[in-house]
Amino acid sequence: MSVLRHRIFIRDDKETELAVDYEISGGEGPSGEFGPPEHYDPGSSMEVCITDAWLYGSDADGNQAVMVKDLTEAEIERFDMEVNEDPEKWEIDDEQ
Repeated sequence: MSVLRHRIFIRDDKETELAVDYEISGGEGPSGEFGPPEHYDPGSSMEVCITDAWLYGSDADGNQAVMVKDLTEAEIERFDMEVNEDPEKWEIDDEQ
């Protein structure tokens, strides 16, 4: 069972904050760190699947959350990289 996670993400315009819901799967840490170099495996990154993105904070329209559907490919790649670099920075979605 995957857990729905969310984190705050700043868009490429450096101003717009989004609350992004996502799931992660897979990923393995490095192995063979204490032996011959030929036994070293750098592992693999986690697969990140964005499920929803919403305007957050002062960018939101009052109490009505506005869904964002136009994340650029560069933003998606940067979000994926941020999650893989710091997978512990997330919060469980309380609305499940």
